[in-house]
Amino acid sequence: ATGQWSQLPDLPARREYTRDASTESTFLILGGAVQGKPAQAGEEVFQLNVIQAVPPWQNLPPMSVARTHLSVGIIGSRLIAAGGNRYDFAEKGYSPRTIQNLTERLDLKAVDRGWQKSAPIPGHARGWSATAVLKDQFYMLGGVTWTDKARLRLAETLRYDPARDAWQRLADFPVPISGWEADVYADRYLIAIGGAAKHWNDVPFVYDTETDRWMRITSPLPPGGLFNDPGVCILGDTIYVIGGEGPGGSHFNHFLIGKIKPAS
Repeated sequence: ATGQWSQLPDLPARREYTRDASTESTFLILGGAVQGKPAQAGEEVFQLNVIQAVPPWQNLPPMSVARTHLSVGIIGSRLIAAGGNRYDFAEKGYSPRTIQNLTERLDLKAVDRGWQKSAPIPGHARGWSATAVLKDQFYMLGGVTWTDKARLRLAETLRYDPARDAWQRLADFPVPISGWEADVYADRYLIAIGGAAKHWNDVPFVYDTETDRWMRITSPLPPGGLFNDPGVCILGDTIYVIGGEGPGGSHFNHFLIGKIKPAS
């Protein structure tokens, strides 16, 4: 509305590689790590009430596993956390023993009950997936896992139904990809931005949840728009892409604003 940034209270603790979710009145930060040697993953869940005059941070019950790069969403009063990586210095950070297939839920109306385990992610454990919630369904797009031999990017599109506590595999993305993020457009489409496949990705892609079909947006990001782990948000017909990590360990404070125009 104003085109201006304003600063809210700092997090209670330093974190990198977190994930977030929001309600009409609160903003939540889950997991993440404190970089160092070794990096220390966290299981904390921080909540900020953004409608109070002086918004306070609160601690919600911690997740059962400390992790980074997880997938997060809210359906009804249920906060969902799936996948991610529990960084372990002894495993050089990432391995089949650190990557997670755990799905768990926290009822935000009964937080004293703590987190409840749900159906695990089918197939490979994974993190760095694009995530979105639409019509009471939780989507995970792509991601990366580790085998005893190497890192393995994934092309799978998965959907979790919390009412049935069940996962379903949908149409694969054309190539394995990880490190992108997504949001919902027009109550039907998931628009995914950034990440890396064989090469860094500057092309936005669209998943149609009604036809189970992937499409490509014809307009790429501006030159140099190679973002791993960006922030992505869609409000109306405007998409915002914020920050991210680039080639060679670079990090950005770029802020992109684009208009979504349906094809003629």
